[in-house]
Amino acid sequence: MILKKTKNKKIVRMRKRGNRVAKIGGFLLLVVVTLLVLMLTPFFNIDWIDIKGNEKVSRGEIKSAISYSQGDNIFKLNLHRGEQNLMKIPYVETAKVKRKLPDGIRVSITERVPVAYLDENGIIILIDKDGRLLEQIDAPPQNIPCLKGAIIEGLVLGQLIEDKSEESSKAFMVIYEKLNEYGLYDRVSELDITKTDAIEFSFDKNKRVVVGDGYRIDYKLMMLQAAIDELAPSEAGTIRLTVEGKAIFTPNEQE
Repeated sequence: MILKKTKNKKIVRMRKRGNRVAKIGGFLLLVVVTLLVLMLTPFFNIDWIDIKGNEKVSRGEIKSAISYSQGDNIFKLNLHRGEQNLMKIPYVETAKVKRKLPDGIRVSITERVPVAYLDENGIIILIDKDGRLLEQIDAPPQNIPCLKGAIIEGLVLGQLIEDKSEESSKAFMVIYEKLNEYGLYDRVSELDITKTDAIEFSFDKNKRVVVGDGYRIDYKLMMLQAAIDELAPSEAGTIRLTVEGKAIFTPNEQE
């Protein structure tokens, strides 16, 4: 009697297991069939694309990056690969691609902002706050400073200054971040990091500021602010921040 009951329980368990396998197999088959239907029916063919956040990057460049074509099936589009391709465009900082059922694609990007430019023997290249080369232009822009001392030979758009000189890159990012934090960067017309332990910049077009290295940069910029408050806008000369605890101004005629 005991053996018979045990045998019956095993049969019941096997039947339940078989039913579960059959249900899972049926579900997977349904999923496959559904996907095939979705990928073959023209109802889900791409009819429109919505692009947000682009000013510098053209719609054509974005469509090419995500491998988009009018009439492609929306489920055949590889969203992850499209995002990766968009990130290869120098101006693109972030990218997101989404399907919008039944027949649309939405692309959202944020673009990098030029904060300085390089001038290497007449080759003018815009860079962002991370030192990434964004674009080659014909003439120097008037609203951002020229960065001197960065190595760009052999670099291509999209690469970083750091790829050629980590020291120069760090010096630029530190001085940019701090000048921007203190609200002074907009008044800088030229930034020289040729010697990273002797950083200089032109300020208000008639003053040269000698920072030295990046040590205690916050303290140095506080001294600079105090010095600027005491000087008339028309006074031209050099402000040295390299002496501990002092901001020394020397008028041009005395240099």
